[in-house]
Amino acid sequence: MLNINYFSLFGLEKKFNIDLVNLKNRWMSMIKNIHPDSFANLSDIEQKLSLEYSAYINQAYFELLNPIKRATYICNENNVNVESISLSKDFLEQQMVWMEQLSSNDNVIIQNLYNNLKKIYDIRLLELGNILDSDKNYYLAGSKLSEFIFIDKLLHKIIHRLN
Repeated sequence: MLNINYFSLFGLEKKFNIDLVNLKNRWMSMIKNIHPDSFANLSDIEQKLSLEYSAYINQAYFELLNPIKRATYICNENNVNVESISLSKDFLEQQMVWMEQLSSNDNVIIQNLYNNLKKIYDIRLLELGNILDSDKNYYLAGSKLSEFIFIDKLLHKIIHRLN
């Protein structure tokens, strides 16, 4: 299987803040040229290689497209395992407050929680980009990313709850 850095695969600089339109255009161009349907009349080996390469291109694209997966990928590439980082006591206490608000039967409280968390999410996304791209502090980014992942999941829970 291929072992090409996802950023290099698309000819992008290794950084968090990337041009998503450029990424999509490069992905579409690559996938069009290597799509398995284009290799239907070739040998089994060439068809298999086309299928593997297409799968790798798609995996790389969707990983870089998602900010959480992109940040995790960058951290992993710099030997920081996000899953092994413990959350701070303060953030754990904040989680408990948010979860208590989520358990409310009052939709106004839940809507306010969503609005507040969405603001926090947007701010944290900008901070994460700065930590990864400017500071290059991958351990701190991993720590912030762990918190960001929780906030992202909580936002999805709230959306589900409100619908």
